[in-house]
Amino acid sequence: MKNNIKTNLGKLIPIFIILILTGCSSNRFRAEKLFWQAEKIASKITKGKSKEDLADKDMDKIIAAYRRVVSNYPLEALAAKAQVIIANLYLMQEEPKKAQKELEQIIHNFFSRPKIASSAQFAIGEIFENQGKSDKALIEYQKVVDLYPLTPLGLSTPLYITQYYKKLGDTEGQRRAHRQAVRNYKKIILDYADTEVASMVQNYLAQAYLQQEDWDEAIKAWDEIIIKHPNTPQAIRSLITKAELRARELDDLEGAIKIYQDCIRKYPKAEFLKEIKLRLAGLYLESSQVYKAKDTYSLLMKNYPNDEEIILRSRLGIINYFKKQGLKDEVVKHYRDIQKIHPETTAALSTPYLIYRYYKKIGDPQNTKLALNKAISEYEKKFSVKKKSKDNLVAARLLFLCYSEKKDWDKALNLLRGLADNNKEDPGFLLSMAVIYSRELEDSEQAKKIYQEVINKYSSNKALIKLIKEQIVSLDEPLLERNAGK
Repeated sequence: MKNNIKTNLGKLIPIFIILILTGCSSNRFRAEKLFWQAEKIASKITKGKSKEDLADKDMDKIIAAYRRVVSNYPLEALAAKAQVIIANLYLMQEEPKKAQKELEQIIHNFFSRPKIASSAQFAIGEIFENQGKSDKALIEYQKVVDLYPLTPLGLSTPLYITQYYKKLGDTEGQRRAHRQAVRNYKKIILDYADTEVASMVQNYLAQAYLQQEDWDEAIKAWDEIIIKHPNTPQAIRSLITKAELRARELDDLEGAIKIYQDCIRKYPKAEFLKEIKLRLAGLYLESSQVYKAKDTYSLLMKNYPNDEEIILRSRLGIINYFKKQGLKDEVVKHYRDIQKIHPETTAALSTPYLIYRYYKKIGDPQNTKLALNKAISEYEKKFSVKKKSKDNLVAARLLFLCYSEKKDWDKALNLLRGLADNNKEDPGFLLSMAVIYSRELEDSEQAKKIYQEVINKYSSNKALIKLIKEQIVSLDEPLLERNAGK
């Protein structure tokens, strides 16, 4: 009898597990369907409207749609996502308490899923921070650290708290938060010694020292990773970050070069070895080791013949080598080579303008004038006001730069007008026209007309309109000053 019971249990338990898993999968599918429906409703309501144009009844309909996901499947991950959207909608309606309640429910429902819960907890802190309630914000941020210490947010929040005190202008609070962050990271490193967690947290410890510009302690923290966890991605990242600290903050190019050389020797199969070699070549150039730079760029082109990005960046590096050597003809020749060999790239498209800028920088007026005219001719052929491709827009921007360099404001304005009419979603072209009228042509009336056109066309963009109105007032200020002087 006992054997029969065991046999039957052996049959039933796997079936029971399958039923549970099938139920979970079914719930996930149904939650996905409701979430998709909510997204469709939200998309339909918000189509063609900015946030400012949404009425409360619109938001209530969107909230109700996402609420169905939460009500029917509260423990599915999509329910948490839906509640975050609902919380954001409440914040748009200036109802932070309701938003906070949604986030608290996420924390309650997903206490066993720390990544989700910590995100909701941090968001509550942000609500208080945006209200200017710094004491309450700091309490909520500290909860993230205490309750979810090993989540990405649990590890990064001590750094955020330190920075928050700095933002508040509280120097003593900042020092205190820094000391607490260091203690926190050191405790975790001790608790998880000789594990990947320790190496990961060691990097956060280095970041804490970086915040305080304590370069020596940051380097010591990275050295710990390199020594104790030598064959991990964290070790490679530590070497790179240490090298960049030496190059940028300590002005120790030779020290940075040695670290990168060491990195290449130790990790010949590193995932981003190409990037390391490119950076090393750049450091050779910066430190006037020009022949080493040229050799490194040439080897990169030889070793990665099918990687167009690496080849292009290496070619540009070799151009910089020729610039350092003062070999004018070689600079121009290699720019033209990029045009011939990589004709479909942005680098090739930029070449005519870059040649002009080079001649201008070295003080060659005759070639500067010729190069600018040639660049304009090439871009006028490439650009079509009716085309809507990325390359066409790049050509237009380069052509505008050329017209500006030549101070041919009529052509620049005509170009911008065509771009504005054919890219109605982008107010930038009209704004550039207004700047030309006000600053270059000193025609404040025309500038005001263009600004008014922007106001009429982009009235829903409240932040933009506010800035433009400030610009219009500033256009009147010189006139008011002149009148006051009379």
